[in-house]
Amino acid sequence: MAYFRKPAGEAPALISKKRPPISPNALKLLAALAPYVTLDKARIFEDDKHRLWLTPAGCISLPSRGITMPGVQILDPASKPDRPVPHHQLFKAGYKYFGAALDISAHPEMAAAYIKGLELDLSNLPHGQIPNKAYVPVMYRGFCLGGGRTDRDRLKNLYPKGLRESC
Repeated sequence: MAYFRKPAGEAPALISKKRPPISPNALKLLAALAPYVTLDKARIFEDDKHRLWLTPAGCISLPSRGITMPGVQILDPASKPDRPVPHHQLFKAGYKYFGAALDISAHPEMAAAYIKGLELDLSNLPHGQIPNKAYVPVMYRGFCLGGGRTDRDRLKNLYPKGLRESC
């Protein structure tokens, strides 16, 4: 948070209440994520580098330049256009927006393996708890560790490499 005061006599800058429109390409990416995560389009902000952000509720309209982090990043920058990957920030801060979550609270060894960046074998979990081919936040004792992509009895780990604990 920063606080600036204009010198006396300067007119205040006018802030537009209307958000700039989201590009068609960004709308396609959001549509591809729709089966996994439900986001309020009124809170989505696209910056001048075409990164998508989920802004806080009640956020005023922002300029497309000069704001470094207006909220939580929605997509991983390395995502392919045909298969976008949710960003780690979205998994951590926006886990409640996902349709399903993977709770590994009963398996501390799986939580340790997840933090190390390993792929998880989900065959020990009840099958009704595992959504197939979906992006899910990985929960441990009510805390979101990050995210992953399920595929039958496996979880592809999406924990960022720079945060992984060395083996």
